[in-house]
Amino acid sequence: MNSSITAGVLSAIADRRTRDLRFRQRQLISLHDWITNNTSGLETALSEDDDISQAEAHFVIGLALDELRRNYESLDLKKELDIEFRIKNARDNEHRRLPQEIVYVIPHRFTFFFGVTSALCASVAAGSCCIVELPENLQRSSALIQCMFSSLDKVAFTTTTTRPKDDFLKRCLVVDQLNCISPGTFRSLLSSQSTSHAIAIVDRTANVAVAAQALAASTLLFSGKGPYAPSCILVNEYVEAEFSRTFTDHASETAQSQTLLNGANGYTNTQKQEGVNGSVHKPLISSKENPFTRLNNREDLGAVIARKTGGPILLAVSSLDDAIDVANSELTPRTRALYVFGDPKAAKYLAQFVQTDVSFVNHIPAGLLVGPPAPSGYPVSPTARYRREMMETPSPQFVKRNPVIPSVEKLVESGTAIPAALLAASSRALRPTGQPREGDMNFFAQGLRASFVLYIYLPMTVAAAAIAGYGGRYAYRHWL
Repeated sequence: MNSSITAGVLSAIADRRTRDLRFRQRQLISLHDWITNNTSGLETALSEDDDISQAEAHFVIGLALDELRRNYESLDLKKELDIEFRIKNARDNEHRRLPQEIVYVIPHRFTFFFGVTSALCASVAAGSCCIVELPENLQRSSALIQCMFSSLDKVAFTTTTTRPKDDFLKRCLVVDQLNCISPGTFRSLLSSQSTSHAIAIVDRTANVAVAAQALAASTLLFSGKGPYAPSCILVNEYVEAEFSRTFTDHASETAQSQTLLNGANGYTNTQKQEGVNGSVHKPLISSKENPFTRLNNREDLGAVIARKTGGPILLAVSSLDDAIDVANSELTPRTRALYVFGDPKAAKYLAQFVQTDVSFVNHIPAGLLVGPPAPSGYPVSPTARYRREMMETPSPQFVKRNPVIPSVEKLVESGTAIPAALLAASSRALRPTGQPREGDMNFFAQGLRASFVLYIYLPMTVAAAAIAGYGGRYAYRHWL
């Protein structure tokens, strides 16, 4: 990286310009104006570099602007001043956070513009300087990103085509959207997991038409190249035939409408689209002929998904537990996203026991199919890929003394008195939970109770009632 870039960013850190809230607001306003004034150029660049339709390009730009707006509206002058002057006003500031000095972004190739804009806007809102590493194989998008950065402060926010040395990166929060840096290399690393997959489970209780329509659309949108597009669909064998037929029908109908969009942008049925990892995807129209790959041997699932280049893998399962076993054992240790289609009871069971970063019940958010995988260690949001708090570190401030824990000087002066009193107070019995008694019984105990009621209690009750009735009639006839 050019030494002038390094010197400029370090000077911006020294003068603390990015910490000023009004400066951050002006940067986001300027960025918003540039994007809205250059939508046409962005649309062309995205269509060519990402091989997407005009409608898909509009959707990507719209999502990027939504992320920008969300970060802009999070800037509250009154709230920021309250946090800054809490100590002066003799109040604790336990929620105080400080921005990372420098955010260095290694962007994902898929929908490159969205990945850069999302991380950049979060960095600006946090008050950090930001450097984006531009790839060489996305010339049009990279050129536009450079133009976009010209609308921002040229010292605090910049781009580079060469990665700086480790000594500089150690000062940065590295946003690694490609997962190309080993954990532990740098102190601050915000990495996206690239080896896991998204899966869908269609239970026999699902509305098959709704499930097939959602999954077919997710396969065709952006040609299914997004990191959160389902790679595998586990379908209960009871509804497999119906789902396969409905899925194929929806894929065919959607592909025909998408063909019109692709044709309007100059794409033909013989062209191919390059995927995220260099894999080749056929145009959307081909999906109607082979929208998924049916797999019979589940032991090959992991290997097939790793090398798949087309639609999702379809595998039949016999039960909820079978689906859970396949999801947790045959795939990566933790799935990237789980899409569950079924009634609330089945959905609760699956979402509880499948190891996944995020679960969605009976729907697939379209925004999740755009951009890089969410960074590890933070909850996945369907509306915000990067958030301001990801670019900050906690730095609480305390003014008031804790009434439970004594001050250090009193502890030293008291000798053994305070330690003894603290030990006695903390050794008292824990309060009762206040919860009802456990009502769950094992199968053996439940069987004994049912047998007692059915074969002993009920017959004895009936016999007692019969004897009482007979005795009453006998006494009435002979003694009254």
